[in-house]
Amino acid sequence: MLPIPQEYLAPCTNPGQVTNVPYGKKFFVLYTPVKPAKRILYLIHGGGGDQYAFFCPSFLNMVDHLIAEEKMEPLFIVSPCFYSPEETDKRPASSGVAVKKFCRELREEIMPLAEREAGLRFEREDRVISGFSMGGVTAWYAFLQALDLFYWFLPLSGDCWVCGETGGGKYPEETAKALRDAALAQGNPDFRIRAITGSKDIAFPNLDAQIKAMAAYPDVFGRTLIYDVWEGGVHDYETIFRYLYNALPRLFGAPPRIDMDRTLGEYLSDPRIRLIAPDAITNWDLSKEAMWNKTLRQIRQEHFGGGLANGFERLFAAADGGNWYEPLYTQEEIARDETKKGASLVWLPSSEPDAKEKPYILLVPGGGFVNVWNLTEGWPVAAQFNRLGYNVFILSYRVAMEEHIIDREMEDFARALRRIRENEEKYSVRWDRYIPCGFSAGGYLVCLWNVAEKGYAAFGLPKPQAVFPLYPVVSWKLDTGDDDNPSMIKRMFGCTYEEACGSPFEIPDHARDFPPCAVFVAAGDELAAHARLLARTLEGLHIPCRLEIGPTGGHGFADGSDMCMAGWTERAVRWFERL
Repeated sequence: MLPIPQEYLAPCTNPGQVTNVPYGKKFFVLYTPVKPAKRILYLIHGGGGDQYAFFCPSFLNMVDHLIAEEKMEPLFIVSPCFYSPEETDKRPASSGVAVKKFCRELREEIMPLAEREAGLRFEREDRVISGFSMGGVTAWYAFLQALDLFYWFLPLSGDCWVCGETGGGKYPEETAKALRDAALAQGNPDFRIRAITGSKDIAFPNLDAQIKAMAAYPDVFGRTLIYDVWEGGVHDYETIFRYLYNALPRLFGAPPRIDMDRTLGEYLSDPRIRLIAPDAITNWDLSKEAMWNKTLRQIRQEHFGGGLANGFERLFAAADGGNWYEPLYTQEEIARDETKKGASLVWLPSSEPDAKEKPYILLVPGGGFVNVWNLTEGWPVAAQFNRLGYNVFILSYRVAMEEHIIDREMEDFARALRRIRENEEKYSVRWDRYIPCGFSAGGYLVCLWNVAEKGYAAFGLPKPQAVFPLYPVVSWKLDTGDDDNPSMIKRMFGCTYEEACGSPFEIPDHARDFPPCAVFVAAGDELAAHARLLARTLEGLHIPCRLEIGPTGGHGFADGSDMCMAGWTERAVRWFERL
C-alpha cells in the first residue's frame, strides 16, 4: 500500500471549502471541492469520535492534492456523527445501538440536506459510504438497509454487527448469510464492496472471518467484493488515511477522458487506434457482437468490470505519443507464413523517471489459445503497471493455427524479446531485464517460457527477473478430461494427450529453471488447483514463490477493477522489489 507523499500533508494552493450544516439538534461537516464534482462520499467516524475525526488538516490536505493533481475525481465529502447530542456512553455496545439506528437518520435527514447543499442530484452510482471501525459497522448497516441509495461500500477495519457485537468474528457464517439475504431481499442490485483492514488491527480477526465466510455466496459477492489486508496496518486514523489515499483513486480515478456512455464500437472505430483495434480480442470480429453497440458503462456492469476506460485512455495516450505499435514479423516472413500476420508488440512506457532502472513487464493476455484478450487483460493492466512506474510491452501472439500452436507461440515470445533487443535504445529499456506476466492461457505461456526445453534457454535468451502468472494453466495431468478431445491436444502440442503429459509441456515436472514467481487466482476459479500445484512445486525446488488466492470471485478478473483481487499489480511488484 503506497504511503501518502509528504507534500500531500501540506496545504494545497487551491483547497476545498469546509462548512458545518445544521439539522435539528445536530450538524454534519461538508467538504466542497474546488473543482466541479458529481460524486459524494459519506464518511463516518469511529467509536468515541465525532464529525471532525476525519476533517483534520492532514486528511483534507491529502484530498485537496489528489483532486488538484487529477489523481482522483472531485468529491463532495459529508461527515456526520451517529451519536445523539445527549449521548455520553460511547462504549462499543452503546455505539452499536447508535449506528444501527443511524441509517434512518442518514436516509431521511442528512442525505437530502447534504445533496441540496451540494446543489446536485446524485444517482445511486455516484454515492459511496465509508467509515472507520464503528463507522465501518455503519457502512455494513447501510448495505443491509440502503442498497437503493448506495452503489459503493468502503468499510475500513469494521465488521458487520447484524448478529451482535463483533458478529463478523463471533458469527461469521450467520453474518455472511444475513448480508446475502439482505441483498436478495433488496432485489440484489449491482453494487461494489471494498473492505480494508490491517494485519495488526484489532478489528482484523472479525472482518477477516466475515469476508472469508462471504465467499460461500459467489452468486451475490463473487465479483462485487474486494478485500485488502495491509501487512502491519493498525487501528488508528493515520493508518485509515493511508487506506483512503490508496482506495479512493481506485474507486474514483482521475477525471475521465473516456466517456463511459459511448459504445465499444465507437472507441474501436477511432482512427487513432486503427492498427490495434482488431487486436482488442484477436481472431474475433467484435463488430458482429451485441457488445459492439453497448456503452462502456453497460459492459463494465454486465461483463468485464471497470478497467476498460483506463485501458482505452492509456491506448489513446500512446497513439498520440507516436511510435507504439510494432509488428513482430516482416512482410516477407508473413508472405511465407500468413499466420504471422496477427503477431504484434505494443509499447506502453511509464511516465515515471526511474522506470528505465526497473525491469519492464511483458504482458501476455489469455484467451483459451483461440483469442488474445487485449481489451481486458492487456491495455487496462498495462495502465496499472505504468502508474506503478514500470514500462510495459503487450504481446499479441498467434492463435489461428492448425497444429503445434504452443511451439509457435513460444517462437512469438522469443521474437518479441529479440525485437526489443534490436530497439533497446528507442524503448529506453534494458532488454534483458524483464518480467513476463500472463493470464489463463497466457499464464501457461509465461510459465512454459521458464521450462528449459521450451522457453528462454532453448532460444538462447536471458532468464526473466521474475514471473507473474494470473489464474494459469500449468498441468495437463490435472485436466484429465482433455484426453477426450484428441484433436484439440493435437492442435496445441502436435502429439497425444499422454505424450503431452510426459513431455516438457507438463510444467510442474520441468520447473527447475523458474525465476521467483508471484501467482494470483480467485478461490472460485477452477484453475486454483493449478496455482496451488505450481506454488508447491516451486517451494519444493526452493524457488521464491508468492501465492495469493482471493477469497471471492472466479476466472478472468484481469486488472481487478471493481472485482476481486483489486490491487494485485501493486502487490506483485512490491513483492518483487523486496526480493
